Amino acid sequence: MIKNVVLISADFPRTYYKFAQAFRKNGCNVLVIGSTPYNEIEQGLRESATEYYQTFEMENINKMFEIVGYFINKYGPIDFLESNNEYWLRNDSIIREHFGIRSGIYPAELDEYQRKSSMKKAFIDAGAHVAPYIIVRDYESLKEFADKYGYPLFAKPDIGVGAFGNYKINNEAELQAFHREKPYVDYICEAYVTGLIVTFDGIADANSNVVIAANERFPREIYSYHITKKDMFYYVNKEVPEKILSLGKKIIKALGLKNRFFHTELFLAENSVKGHFKEGDIVPLEVNIRTPGGYTPDLLNYGLSTNLYQMFADIICFGKSDEPVGPRYYSCAASRRRGKEYFFSEEDILRTFKNNMCQYGDYPDVFAGLMGDRYYMAKFSDEKDIKIFEEYVGRLANKSYASSGIPSNIVGEDKRILDEQNAQPSDELPICDRHIDGA
Repeated sequence: MIKNVVLISADFPRTYYKFAQAFRKNGCNVLVIGSTPYNEIEQGLRESATEYYQTFEMENINKMFEIVGYFINKYGPIDFLESNNEYWLRNDSIIREHFGIRSGIYPAELDEYQRKSSMKKAFIDAGAHVAPYIIVRDYESLKEFADKYGYPLFAKPDIGVGAFGNYKINNEAELQAFHREKPYVDYICEAYVTGLIVTFDGIADANSNVVIAANERFPREIYSYHITKKDMFYYVNKEVPEKILSLGKKIIKALGLKNRFFHTELFLAENSVKGHFKEGDIVPLEVNIRTPGGYTPDLLNYGLSTNLYQMFADIICFGKSDEPVGPRYYSCAASRRRGKEYFFSEEDILRTFKNNMCQYGDYPDVFAGLMGDRYYMAKFSDEKDIKIFEEYVGRLANKSYASSGIPSNIVGEDKRILDEQNAQPSDELPICDRHIDGA
């Protein structure tokens, strides 16, 4: 029986207080370490935490040892410790090993899970096509790789997260610049894959079985968004395509991932590399052994009509979960950036899509560079509607319309949808009023 749970950084992202709620619901002592002053944390976290220990020294591993030791002296042995946050995964593993907490991975195991080069073996064992790659050691071997596979190439840290520190290399001059300027860490360089970025997200149980899965779809070349400052739009697919579901389950089994969230990034390839992959193949990129970033767990909940925070806590505490999963929807997130002038106001968005809005607010600064500053999440039954939502939220003020209402260039079925969304509400509850509590 799980009794004492330590949650690292349940105060950030702010919606992670729902992990505390879930473990508290399961009867656990929820012991939280966070950097946010107590009077500024979410009400749900204050109500759910057995004790909240605030510190500005979370990166100081000795300080973390001291805090966890204090919890052990006060409450007894720790049964489970986790952050589900990429930034803290290594410290999580070090703390577990230091105190002998066997409910999660230790540093040596984490190395294997986080190295992109190590992931390649699991992808191959699962029967997936992979892009040819090289670990960057010296310029000569890197140049030979480029001569063999041609340009463009894509280079990224062997252990890393997100789009930062990544390079698209288009020619020999850029290859030389990359090798000269890259950070002093191990890099993996791959043949370039073009296509739609998709994911296989979910939770694995103690037997590496996928308990629940979802499929997100992202813009092409998302790695450059923090440079180009484009508005971000991505969405959760209503269903996981069978090819992705089947391959994703095999990858999680091959990795031996247990009692964890996973966020697997894949390409639906639109190019080919002879002997490695062809157009139409699913080409895995990497597996992150934590929740999808930012507020995406909430977006998944909206699409799946469930509560993944509770499902995860149930699996940790009881080995299974009976958390209900309702009808599936397309759930999407559209963002805006400060300094841009948009045609439609926030009031317009909330009025026009009042039956579909799920959540909106500001991204924290740490997410804003890539994701944007202000976000809007909504869910729809029809895939066509999410495109309308994307265009509506992202429409800039220099686009001309006949009025400040429905854009004059939207006609036919699209106009019908917007007309219905602007009509008086019917007796039927809006989609987002039918959520399960906590989702």
